[in-house]
Amino acid sequence: MTKQSLGQKLSSLKVGQKIGLGYALALSIAVSGTIAGFGFGNHYQQ
Repeated sequence: MTKQSLGQKLSSLKVGQKIGLGYALALSIAVSGTIAGFGFGNHYQQ
C-alpha cells in the first residue's frame, strides 16, 4: 500500500469515521504506553 492510496482512502472517509479512527489510534497508543510503563517499572523495581 502506498502513501497515495492510504491518503485517498482516508480522504474518502466520513468525518465521523475519521474521528472514530483517531480515537481508536489515541486509545491504542495510550494502552500500549501504559503496558510498557508497567513493564519498565516492574523491571527496574526488581
